[in-house]
Amino acid sequence: MGAHILSAAVWEPRALNELIPDWEQKGAPLDTRVTRVMCCSSEAPRKRSKYRACWCPNQCMTMVTTSSRRCVPWFAEHAEAFQVDVFPGFPGAEVIRNETGAVVGVITGDMGVAADGQHEQTF
Repeated sequence: MGAHILSAAVWEPRALNELIPDWEQKGAPLDTRVTRVMCCSSEAPRKRSKYRACWCPNQCMTMVTTSSRRCVPWFAEHAEAFQVDVFPGFPGAEVIRNETGAVVGVITGDMGVAADGQHEQTF
């Protein structure tokens, strides 16, 4: 799990706080708390003089940075502790929901399809 992930991320861990309240004590690989965000006006040209700094303590103080490559295996381990079946190597193609809208499954995508759309021997 996670071997194919290379990116970093900034997380707002509110949902994680609800699912695993003691995630920090359990060693979740969320690294550095965000203390300041630099914002750029979308209308301004991307010149240094057009940037403006903004301080948003209510939002920033809860965000953390992480390596997604390290988070995926950690989350998979904890998902399995909640009795979630984790099947690495299968692309998710569609979510299955029950009549109340709760997720009850995932339809996997086809495996063994070449870039040109032809079925390989592993299809």
